[in-house]
Amino acid sequence: MNKKTSVWKALMVFAAVLILTTVISAISPPSGSWNVGTNDNAQGVTVSDGVAYVADYSAGLTAVDISSQSEIWNVGTNDNAQGVTVSDGVAYVADGSAGLTAVDISSQSEIWNVGTNDNARGVTVSDGVAYVADNSAGLTAVDISSQSEIWNVGTN
Repeated sequence: MNKKTSVWKALMVFAAVLILTTVISAISPPSGSWNVGTNDNAQGVTVSDGVAYVADYSAGLTAVDISSQSEIWNVGTNDNAQGVTVSDGVAYVADGSAGLTAVDISSQSEIWNVGTNDNARGVTVSDGVAYVADNSAGLTAVDISSQSEIWNVGTN
């Protein structure tokens, strides 16, 4: 191997390391601890695509950019946001006595709201169904395409 080839290979390795370091730093969350004040009492959080979505009680839904640790936007909901999950560009908010609220995260606007049997406190989405922790009413399943209750299993 001649000297030019060795230099060329060394430069290529350096460039690859530089590019990889830049990509990793762009997608990695910040190191150490940090705190971002929200608009009310944070009740629940989920992270999607570098954004933390905070169920922010009476302030509704707050989006926080993880890389800059700053609020992107806040949108009010119908009651007290207590839980949140994100699926396919929609934030599903367990919205207290108002039930389940769907918010389009690109436009920050409410898509729909459906009442549940009690006080919605938590939510997760799987296979087109929102599963709502519905306080003393137990678990309520809501079809997100029709916004209708599929079933409810009460607690004892």
